[in-house]
Formats: sequence, structure tokens, C-alpha cells
Amino acid sequence: VAIAAAIAFLWFRREVFAPLEILLDATRRLGAGQPEVAIALAGPPEFIEIGLSFNAMARQVAASSAEMAAANQKLEAEVRRRTEQLEHANSSLSHLNALRRDFLADTSHELRTPLSVLTSEIDTALRRSDAKIEDLRATLGRVGRTAETMRRLVDDQIGRAHV
Repeated sequence: VAIAAAIAFLWFRREVFAPLEILLDATRRLGAGQPEVAIALAGPPEFIEIGLSFNAMARQVAASSAEMAAANQKLEAEVRRRTEQLEHANSSLSHLNALRRDFLADTSHELRTPLSVLTSEIDTALRRSDAKIEDLRATLGRVGRTAETMRRLVDDQIGRAHV
């Protein structure tokens, strides 16, 4: 009886436990991220069927992992390309903003002097109660020339802004 039990145990171990240990080891490796796992087909027909199914599943996992890795690389490349585009656009916008600031600073600086002259001429003409028509005409002439100077300055500034 003991010999029969020992023979049955050895047979059971070789036919059931060994294939189960192989399958368990392969599932652990697959779970640990090794998608290229395959098991040897051994044992009773049921275990061979399980082995075939496991190997097919492992191939599918490997193929899906490869597809995901390729898609991830493609996505990372697209993110890098878009990031470069955004950085270029931000650089262009910064440059345009600096040009706008410079244009406004130059324009306001250039217009201050003629505006001061206009204001001074008008104030002087309005304060003089004894002003004659000729004096007022002379003042209006100076105001007109100053206004023309301002118009040219504005035209020049706008011309520079478009270059």
C-alpha cells in the first residue's frame, strides 16, 4: 500500500503539480511585466489546453504592450512637436509685445513736445486780452504748423510700426 501510495504521489506530482507550478511561475512573470512568456505544453490534455490558452493570452499581452509602447512614443513625439510650436509662438508674441511697448513709448515721447508747443501757443493767445487779429492769425499759423509736425510724426511712427 505504501509503495502504491508513493507511486501515486509521484505520478500525481509529475502529472498535476509540475504543470501547475509551471503555469503559476509563468503567470507571475507575466504579472511582473514580462509579456514574452510561454510555457511548455506538458501533462494531461486539460493542462495542454490550459497551456495553449495561456500562451495565446501571453502573445496577445505582448502584442498589446508593443502597440501601447509605439502609441506612447508617437504621442510623446507629438507632445514634443507641439511644445516646440508653443515655445516658438510664445517667443514671437514676446517679441511683438516688446515692439508694441517700444512703439508706444517712442510715439508718446515724440508727441509730447509738439503737444506742449500747441498748448503753450493756445494758452498764450487766450490770455492776451489785447490781441490783434494779426497776432491771433500768427498764433493759429504756428498751431497749424505744429499740428502738421505732429501729423508727420504720427505718420512716421505708424510707418515704422508696419516695417
